[in-house]
Amino acid sequence: MLHVTPIQVQVDEIVRRSVKMFESELAADEITTVFNIEKSYSDANIDQVFCDPVRLTQIFINLLTNVS
Repeated sequence: MLHVTPIQVQVDEIVRRSVKMFESELAADEITTVFNIEKSYSDANIDQVFCDPVRLTQIFINLLTNVS
């Protein structure tokens, strides 16, 4: 059974931390990353959401490490 523990988090910070985990690997391959927040996200005035930060981080790690 999957246990999810939602808490109030800032999604942009979770994304930043997820990308930061790969900084050294990206730099070693001379890959530059740019983190931009879509204007519509800012316009929606979303500051925090309820989610499981561990699960959300895992999703971003999976997306960053999936190679076709």
